[in-house]
Amino acid sequence: MRALALFDGGRRALALGEGRASVLDLASGEIGPRLEAAPGADEILLTDRFAYAVSAREGQASLWLLEDLRQGRVQPVEVMLGRPDPGAEPRFAGPARTVATPAGNGLLAANAVDGMLYQYGEGMMAPIGSYSNYRRAALGLALLDLSLREVAPGRYRSPVRHAQGGAHELVLSGAAPRFALCATLRLAPVPGVAPPEPRLRPELVTATSEAPLQRLIRVRLHQAEGAADLAGVRDLVLLAFDRRSGWQARLRLEEVAPGEYEARLRLPAPAQYELLAASASRNLSFAEGRLGSLRLEAAP
Repeated sequence: MRALALFDGGRRALALGEGRASVLDLASGEIGPRLEAAPGADEILLTDRFAYAVSAREGQASLWLLEDLRQGRVQPVEVMLGRPDPGAEPRFAGPARTVATPAGNGLLAANAVDGMLYQYGEGMMAPIGSYSNYRRAALGLALLDLSLREVAPGRYRSPVRHAQGGAHELVLSGAAPRFALCATLRLAPVPGVAPPEPRLRPELVTATSEAPLQRLIRVRLHQAEGAADLAGVRDLVLLAFDRRSGWQARLRLEEVAPGEYEARLRLPAPAQYELLAASASRNLSFAEGRLGSLRLEAAP
């Protein structure tokens, strides 16, 4: 036996030998009909609907519909996965050369002779795409899936790779139902990596009225507790917008005193405006630089 895979919650097993395979019902002890597999097949892959017996030596895979295996029917399909590799060693252990796609409707196969990765989609008789491995023979293939997976009703999980701990911006959106969310996510420190600098805290000092629709906005940049206000930031930007109309304006905040910056804001009409500040050089985003609301009342 070259490979073994369980399906249907462990009730059934697919056993693969040289050029043949069999289905075993582990609950009743029955053995299904003999299945012809690609010569040299040494890997079994299971997707949501199919079982694959993959042969790197022949550059092809035999696949069976899982429902057919449950019913004892034999209706194999052969698909090509690149050029044959007569020198391929049987895979009894070590990294896989073929993996199922995260969506559960196909596979990715590393072909050592072609130096390519081929993607096969169920329902097609040939690969639907390929990825270059720069003509190098792959020793193994691993697929990193960063998509969200539902682990419980209404609860989703995804792995995250990050180079530095601390505060990050988490952005989530969906099409059905339609939603969007932006929040701050604090990640654990990475061993051997220095922690990020403390985040700046912009503060709205004054919004002085100079005319009915004009305000002089003054902002102070706070650093870590106990440190002086941050001076010398040349790319500090003020964003003002109206949630209802969609109007917005961006102005550069000029330093007028150590750690304090000003911009003259002209507004189109009486309304409530949201004020935010950001600086690319200081890694300060608009999401973190919320200054508050500015409300202009209509004249009596």
